[in-house]
Amino acid sequence: MNLSEVIAFLGNKLSEIIQRPVPLSKGFIRLAFKDAGLALLLSQNALDLMEINFVIENHLKQRLEKLKIENVNDIVSSLSNEMIRSQVILTMSR
Repeated sequence: MNLSEVIAFLGNKLSEIIQRPVPLSKGFIRLAFKDAGLALLLSQNALDLMEINFVIENHLKQRLEKLKIENVNDIVSSLSNEMIRSQVILTMSR
């Protein structure tokens, strides 16, 4: 999957959920990938769904908890489910 598309997609979804600006939400997602040590992949199209969900469920979750965002588990679950539902659409957009 193209990471920039994934960041845009998840950033928009996260923005809707936490009611914060889209650029801020995209930044949270991008930083979560960097936290995961996947910074080198930010310019590549080499991520699969398992890696994306790992970042959401671990690194993004930690960032949101540090910011004291409420209902972090629900947010993470929602984003993971949304990625699974939208995987075909994101894959076809290549």
